[in-house]
Amino acid sequence: MRYAFSLIFGIVLIGFQTAVLSKLPDIIPFYDILIPFVVYFSLFRGFSASLSVILILGFIMDMISGAPNGVYMATFMLVFLMFHNVTAYFHAKETVLFTICTAVGVVIEALIFNFLLIFSEMTLHFYAKAFQTLIVQLIWVFLTASTVYRLLAALFAGVDHLRRQ
Repeated sequence: MRYAFSLIFGIVLIGFQTAVLSKLPDIIPFYDILIPFVVYFSLFRGFSASLSVILILGFIMDMISGAPNGVYMATFMLVFLMFHNVTAYFHAKETVLFTICTAVGVVIEALIFNFLLIFSEMTLHFYAKAFQTLIVQLIWVFLTASTVYRLLAALFAGVDHLRRQ
C-alpha cells in the first residue's frame, strides 16, 4: 500500500507541477517539486521501495518533458543515491537536513540541465539568466522546505499508521 500511495502521490505532484507551477510568471521560477520528494525518500524511507518509485517517476517525467530522454531519471537517481546514507553520518535536526539536501538537489538539477543546454547550444549567452533563476529557486527552497518536510512527514506517517492497523 505504501508503494502504491507513494507512486500515486508522485504522479499527483507531477500533475501539480505541470498544471500549476508552470503557470507562475518567469519572475518567480519555482524549483522542481519532485526534488524534495526524492530527498525525503532518500533520507527517511526504505531503499528498495523508494528506488522503484524514483525510477518510475523519473521515467514519467522523461516521457512528458521536452528534455533529453533519461535526464530526469538520472538526476533523480543521482540525488537519491547521494543522500541515501546521509542520516548515518550527519545528526542534524530533520528539517535542517532536509532543507540543505533539497537545496543541494536543486543545485544539482540546475547544473545538469544547464550543462545540457551549454553542450546542445554551444553558447553561454543564457548563463546570467540561469544563475539568476537558480538563486530565486534556492530562495524558494529555504522559504518552503521546512513546510514541505512537515507535510511529507505527516502524510507518510498517516500512511504508515494505516498500514499498521
